[in-house]
Amino acid sequence: MKLRHYLLLGLAGSLVIGVALGAFVLSRTPHFVRTPGLAGAYLAAQFAMSSNDLVQAGDYLELALETDPRDKDLLQNAMRTRLVGGQVPQAVTIARELIEQTPANQQAGLLLAIDSFEAGRYARAGRYLDKMNKGPMARLLEPNIRLWMAVAKARDGDVQATMSQLRRTAAFTPISMLQVARALELSGDLTGADEAYETGARAGGVSYFFFVKAYGAYLERKGDALGARKLYQDYHDTHLTHPHIMAGLARLEASAPAPELPRAVNVQMAYAFFAVAEVMERENRLELALAYAHLALFLEPESDIAMFMTAEIFGRNQRWTAAHDRFALIAPEQTMYRAAQIKRAEMLNEADAVEEAISVLYAVMTDTAEDIEALVALGDMLRFRFRFEEAEQAYDKAIGLIERERAIHWHLYFARGITRERQGNWIMAEVDLQKARQLSGDEPHVLNYLGYSWIEQGIYLQEGLAIIELAVRKEPSNGFFVDSLGWAHYRLGQHDKALGYLEHASRLEPTDPVITEHLGDVLWRLGREVEARYQWRKALAFDPVDEDVTKIENKIVTGLDALPELSPEELTGGTEI
Repeated sequence: MKLRHYLLLGLAGSLVIGVALGAFVLSRTPHFVRTPGLAGAYLAAQFAMSSNDLVQAGDYLELALETDPRDKDLLQNAMRTRLVGGQVPQAVTIARELIEQTPANQQAGLLLAIDSFEAGRYARAGRYLDKMNKGPMARLLEPNIRLWMAVAKARDGDVQATMSQLRRTAAFTPISMLQVARALELSGDLTGADEAYETGARAGGVSYFFFVKAYGAYLERKGDALGARKLYQDYHDTHLTHPHIMAGLARLEASAPAPELPRAVNVQMAYAFFAVAEVMERENRLELALAYAHLALFLEPESDIAMFMTAEIFGRNQRWTAAHDRFALIAPEQTMYRAAQIKRAEMLNEADAVEEAISVLYAVMTDTAEDIEALVALGDMLRFRFRFEEAEQAYDKAIGLIERERAIHWHLYFARGITRERQGNWIMAEVDLQKARQLSGDEPHVLNYLGYSWIEQGIYLQEGLAIIELAVRKEPSNGFFVDSLGWAHYRLGQHDKALGYLEHASRLEPTDPVITEHLGDVLWRLGREVEARYQWRKALAFDPVDEDVTKIENKIVTGLDALPELSPEELTGGTEI
C-alpha cells in the first residue's frame, strides 16, 4: 500500500538539531588507486565528488597535480575539496601554491589569512587580506578577522574602526552585530554591547541558534535571568530542540553560573565562522556550510557545535563511517554529547549495525524527559524495519515523557499513528493522526495520511477528499498527495477526474509501484484494458511490497471486478476536526 513511504521518514531529526540537505548521488566510489594520466585522475576525482567522497576526490586531484602542478583550475578545485572535506592543513598547502600564481585569489588569500591568524601572525594575515579580491563573503569576513586581530594586539583605534565598518555592513547583520557586541563586552562597554545585540535581534538574529546562544549567555552574565529565559524559551518553542538551548534553560532553573565569554581571539573567530556556516546551511548552500564549519574547527578544534554540524552533513551525504567517527569525537562532558550519540546510533543503523545502534541509544537513556530524542530515534529505526509493535512502545515512552506539549510534537503522534495503523489498530491510529493534525496546524503529510487511510478503508470519502485537496494545495508538486487525490475520486466513482490526477502523480513519481498500480486501475475502469495491464506490469517492475505482488499479478490475469455501490455512511461522516 502507498502509505509505506511514510515508514521511511525519520523523525528524530525533526526533534533534535538537524541539517536539511538535498538529494545526493548514492553510488559508491571505488577504492583509491593510481589512475594513469591527468585525464584519468581528473575524471576519477569528478566521480568521487559525485559520490560525495571528498577525501578521495582530493586524493585524485592531487594526483592530477603531479602531472600538471601549475594548473590553476586544478589547484583551485583541490584546495576547495580539501577544505570542504575538513583537511584544512592540506588546503592551506595548496593555497600557498595557488597564491604564487594568482596573488589576489580571494579563496586562497582568505585561507592563508586564517592560517596566519590561527598562528598569531597577524601582520602576515593582514597582508593576505590586503591583496585578495573582495567579493561579498570577503567583505563580510575581512572586518571580522581584522576586529579580532586588533583586539589581540590591543589597538583600540583599529578596534573602533573595524566595529564601525561592521555596523555599516548591510548583509548578515546578526553576525556582524554579534561580533561587535562580544568585542564591546570584552572591553567592558555593556551599554554598547546591549545596543549591538538589540540591533542584531531586530535584524532577525533571534531566529538563529548562534545568535540566541551568544545573546542568552550575555544576558545570563548580566544577571538578566528573565530576559535570558524568554530568549531561550521563545527559540525552543519555535525551533528544533537544541542541547545548548536546553542547557541554558537548565542553568537558569538551577541558578547556576553563566558561561564565561571566551577571551581567546581564535575562539571568537571560530564562533564567527560557525555563525556563517549556520547561515549557509539555512540557505541550503551546503558546500559553503561545510567549509566554514571546518574553518571553525581549525580555529577551535573542541567546538562541539561545529563538529556536530560537519558530522551531520556527512551523514546526510551517505558517508556513514565519516559521520559516525565525527560524532564519536564529541566527548561525554560536552553539551552535544547525547545528541551526537543519538546521531551516531543512526549512522550505525544506516550501516545495518542495528543491534549496536539500539545499544548506543539505551546507553544514553536516563529515564528522564531527556530520553525523548533517543526514544524517537529508536522508534524510527524499528518502524523503518517494520518492527511496529516495538516502535509503538518506544513512541509511547517518548510521549509519556513530554512535560509541556509543543506544536513540534506532532511528529511523535504522527509516527505512533503510523505504527498503529500498520498493526491494524485503526481506532487508536486515527486518534493519533487527529492529534498530529491539531498540533501541526494541518501539516500536509498528516492530512494526506489520514485522508488516504479513510479512502483505503472506504469510509468518510467526502471528508477524506476534502483534506487531501488541502494537502495538494499546500504541496502541489508532491506526487503522493496528488495520487491520494486521484484515488479519492476513483473511490467515489469519478473515473474521468481520477485519471487526470493519477497521470499527473505518475509523472511526479514515475517509479512508485502503488501510484502506477492506481493508474492501471483507473484505466481499466475506463475500458482501456491494454493500457491498464501495461501499467500493472510496470508496477511489478518497481519493486512493490510483498503483500501487493500477488494482487497485481491477479489483476494482470483477470482484471478488476465490478465496483460495489457506496453507502451513504461511506460517503460522509468522520471524526470531529
